[in-house]
Amino acid sequence: MWRQEFNLNAFTLHHDHPEQFTRCHWQKADRVLPLWIVYRVMMASYFLATFLYTVLPIRPDSTDESLKKYPIFLTNWTYILETVYFQLGLIVVSRKAYKENGKISEPMTSMPWYYRLYWVVYTIVLPGAFVVTTIFWTAVYDPVKFPMNSGNFIVHGLNSIMLLIELLLVAHPTKILHFYWPLSYAFTYVIFSLIYQLSGGTGVKGIIPIYKILDWRTPLAALGTCAFSTIFLMLLHIIFAMAHMLKVWIKKKRHSNTSN
Repeated sequence: MWRQEFNLNAFTLHHDHPEQFTRCHWQKADRVLPLWIVYRVMMASYFLATFLYTVLPIRPDSTDESLKKYPIFLTNWTYILETVYFQLGLIVVSRKAYKENGKISEPMTSMPWYYRLYWVVYTIVLPGAFVVTTIFWTAVYDPVKFPMNSGNFIVHGLNSIMLLIELLLVAHPTKILHFYWPLSYAFTYVIFSLIYQLSGGTGVKGIIPIYKILDWRTPLAALGTCAFSTIFLMLLHIIFAMAHMLKVWIKKKRHSNTSN
């Protein structure tokens, strides 16, 4: 298993069994199960509804400023990607189910482009969500600047719980050598925050840094935040990759015990 994690194919988005992206890890049937479709519909609906709730002026605490500043926060970048991930999950599973029922005659390539996109987004949001949640509650949360409300709880708490459930259920893997995807995502936000602040952009209520722990007026402190966050992100990525390997081992063990 470890040998497979560190070969050249593990660095790419190639996968020998694309059907894993359409199934629950724990199922025995060799097809898309109706219950899995129900799960995908529920998760896609939840994330789309909560995304709209956080971005549209329908919350009691919504202001013109909060809506204008929505695109500058890493939390919101990550929640958008989480929403995209679960919509892709529904699309992937639905298309596979239609194919299995003969409603789509399109032949499946070894790894369709939207499967690859689905995998990339999963690889980013899984550790990304937990980094956002952890750093927010330990280093960013300020009851004056970020009052506790349903929106904050949705994007800094429930999202990580939902992704933990996803990790436990899905069959598609997290590959250790795919570390460059979450790393690229983090680097992109760091560059954005630097350019935004140097261009005169401000956070909530006109405060200069978007986040007080990422203030480029004190570059060494900001770089320290980046270094710590990167280490934490990579550690989580490795933990989640190992969690998938543990799932595979448990399933094989159960199958072996059942066979005996």
